[in-house]
Amino acid sequence: MKDKKVTIELDESARLYLSKKGYEPAYGARPLGRLIQNEVTQPLSEEILFGKLEKGGKVIVKSKDNKIDFDIQPALDLAKV
Repeated sequence: MKDKKVTIELDESARLYLSKKGYEPAYGARPLGRLIQNEVTQPLSEEILFGKLEKGGKVIVKSKDNKIDFDIQPALDLAKV
């Protein structure tokens, strides 16, 4: 993400959500990789390629209403702060 000038932070709610939903007693943490791919990596890839993060920015990954949610701050918005 460094070459795309995107920083990503995971807040505690997202960590708890991913750890609970990504663990299966029979498979251990293996489902976690698929969960991160489907709920974090794929949506963020779309934003980086075609959305609010095309020119970089910051993303805070959160859990809201039992799903992953993103607080996206495009680079242009960060320059104003």
